[in-house]
Amino acid sequence: MSCNIKNRNEIIEKYLGRELDEDEMNEFENHFLQCDECFEELQTTKSLMVYMENEDPAIIDRMKNASNPGYYSIRDSFNNLFDKLILPRPVLSFATAAVLAGVIIVSIFINDNDIRHEVISSDQIVREYGLQKYADNFVAAPDMEKFMNQKFRSGDVIEIISPENDLLADGKIIFEWKKTTDKLLTLKILDNREHTLISISPESDKFVLNPVEKNLEPGLYYWKLETADELLHLGRFFIK
Repeated sequence: MSCNIKNRNEIIEKYLGRELDEDEMNEFENHFLQCDECFEELQTTKSLMVYMENEDPAIIDRMKNASNPGYYSIRDSFNNLFDKLILPRPVLSFATAAVLAGVIIVSIFINDNDIRHEVISSDQIVREYGLQKYADNFVAAPDMEKFMNQKFRSGDVIEIISPENDLLADGKIIFEWKKTTDKLLTLKILDNREHTLISISPESDKFVLNPVEKNLEPGLYYWKLETADELLHLGRFFIK
């Protein structure tokens, strides 16, 4: 879709800093889930924030609490920090800084669980366990992969206990979480073609899935926890 959102960078930084009101948060979340440009920008800005906070934990707070804060720019601050740490030269353009800092950003995406985006090799699972017959079931769903491991506001209301992402299961799978919301949660299990196979609202914060009882073939699956108006978690697991 073509993005016509104004002040994208400012909105993204305020979203990550939890400075938008409830309606603004919901509106922007609905937007970036459909907009590749804003989604990619959100990931990049989150990466820069993590890196900057690792280098100087108080840097974001100092920007917010400046005597004349106005709109604090993560990009500009990253440029300044990047110059001090690496290159004694005039402030870099964001694009140049991002390219030169590629190793840093890649490291953040790999090591930070909140923003990590890596896809396990389905081909390896198919070969190792002789599942060539089910190879099509292990092809990743692009639309689902785009949102994997993203931390939205759900971190305030839910904590995932199990399963861990990319679990390779050969028996029962335990879905368990802790929540601080009174809203009714729905657990959905989807196959790699994004077909909803199971949709249930458990009475407790736990659900045990028996793949054999549900006639689930070997393959790649996704699971969601959501309320009536918000996606709280998206996970991925494999059945062999």
